[in-house]
Amino acid sequence: MSNVVILHALQKHNSFIIKANNLINNTNETEQTNNLIENIDKDLFTDNPKFECLIAEIDGEAVGMIENKDIHIISCATGNENERMNKILKGYGAKRIDLDFYYKKI
Repeated sequence: MSNVVILHALQKHNSFIIKANNLINNTNETEQTNNLIENIDKDLFTDNPKFECLIAEIDGEAVGMIENKDIHIISCATGNENERMNKILKGYGAKRIDLDFYYKKI
């Protein structure tokens, strides 16, 4: 059985991070607007990154990405009708804020 290794994202993980983000956006039917492909090197792989990303690897291959355990805030958008997810988030101590998200299929 292979062991999972968790490490900070390296530049070799660029394509995995981009592919995973695109998959998330496609699954949620949202448009990617943050120019991740063009900005990943200057936003993530710099002395002062805009975000952090942990990568899960099995046998040297990226298989997942997770949030940094040292972060102080996590945001999660879910629909009002998604009662199960709302209950899970509340169970973890998340506080509801007054925001609405809109998207349009094009």
